[in-house]
Amino acid sequence: RLIIYPQGNGKDNGSGYISMYVEIESESLMVLTPPTEVFAEIRFFVYNKKENKYLTIQDIEVKRFNALKTVGGSVTLKTVTSSREVNFSSAIKNFSELKENVQISKSFSMGGNKWFLKLYPKGDNRADGKCLSIFLCLADCDKPKADEKIFVQANFRVLDPRGSNHFQRQFNYWHNEKTLGGGWVQFLSLPELRKVYLDKEDALKVEIAFEAVSATKYSPTI
Repeated sequence: RLIIYPQGNGKDNGSGYISMYVEIESESLMVLTPPTEVFAEIRFFVYNKKENKYLTIQDIEVKRFNALKTVGGSVTLKTVTSSREVNFSSAIKNFSELKENVQISKSFSMGGNKWFLKLYPKGDNRADGKCLSIFLCLADCDKPKADEKIFVQANFRVLDPRGSNHFQRQFNYWHNEKTLGGGWVQFLSLPELRKVYLDKEDALKVEIAFEAVSATKYSPTI
């Protein structure tokens, strides 16, 4: 069965969150001698009525249930922010003449966290100078704790200055204490970028439209 604490489970450091757990009926573990152990992979689905879609939250590890441990698979959900609007935009001027290997945007706020965009005009060292590399990064001040993860669903766009044929990719990524940034090494080929996506002033325009931002905490039991 599903156990939900709408105001958060304070005993599990869940205050300010929505805490969710699963519990197995103890009787079902006693059908064999010795008592049965059950291992389960657990996913939580949170329905967004406005967008008519689900946010899927995967527990980090396979959970073990037995007669002494009938509750597990806990997750605490802090915020879900939904939007179809553009939340961040940046114009990289004189793109063809850039000497710096990386461009870092000013920080901006979304979903209660600070973010910045890291863009490699000639690709990072894994792109072999063939593709634009782009990453969305959490600011150090919002680095998740060991038991926290921050999920982002968003659309990244490079704008077509001559029409509406924008280049777009959907971004689905979990940020944690060890990986503060996620994105693409090969986001868009540089020959196509130079041919289609630079305006008359040699500027490249990038947008991010966030669809969901959620912060979750994991703990083993109630």
